[in-house]
Amino acid sequence: MGSLNKLSASQVICLMFLALNTHARTILLQDDFSTTSISNTFRAYESEFDGGWWKMTGYGTVTNSKWTIGSGVVSNASAVPAFGYPLSTAAESVLFQVFSNAAGSGDISVRFSFDYSIASGDKFYAHLWGYKGTVITPAGFVCNIEGSANGGLGNDEGSSGSGLDSFNMKDGATTGFGGAATAISGELTGSGTFLTEFRIIDLGIPGVETVDDLTYFLIAFAKEEDGTAGTTFVDNLILEAFPVQGTAIMIK
Repeated sequence: MGSLNKLSASQVICLMFLALNTHARTILLQDDFSTTSISNTFRAYESEFDGGWWKMTGYGTVTNSKWTIGSGVVSNASAVPAFGYPLSTAAESVLFQVFSNAAGSGDISVRFSFDYSIASGDKFYAHLWGYKGTVITPAGFVCNIEGSANGGLGNDEGSSGSGLDSFNMKDGATTGFGGAATAISGELTGSGTFLTEFRIIDLGIPGVETVDDLTYFLIAFAKEEDGTAGTTFVDNLILEAFPVQGTAIMIK
């Protein structure tokens, strides 16, 4: 299968939100996967923030994650079925990135979009979290990707040495190990463009009224593998903030 359509996400945004795009926007993260790469780790360590994309490295009975970047997409072709940790790490351990929030003081709305093509029989989930506070020690971590499975994301605040408070951008919920139900995208199958937009104040997070009240963001991709051969692709990722008041929407 070739690269996903490079224009599809942009076309959807332009057609549906032309008026909104006339206002200044702040790009928080944008990636067409034409030049980026993936590094290996065990957890989302604070020392690795702003270090690009990360995936699980194998050891012992834990297998290497099979997320890879090439031909302008990020993809995972592992068909190891969902028997759970540690056997399903190759297919189901998350791909993630934690990065500093570059939003301006007037930004109040967030838009998150990407193109996707999910292998037949698989389910795909995108997670988006925000963090507030100051890094106390680089040895702390905010997420344990080692145990991620079945589309879930292990969020580890409270037992990891991190001084950051974390919040799900789906609903403002605080941390805890979460399954696929915590994904902002919900369950995705087939192919298309996912797009969601929301006002940050509507999440009801104490002390977070504008986007710049958050210090970091985390984006993670996860799939639930059924064991059937096939490759899952993601492309044209954009996370951006706006100084205008939008209406909460979601498109899959």
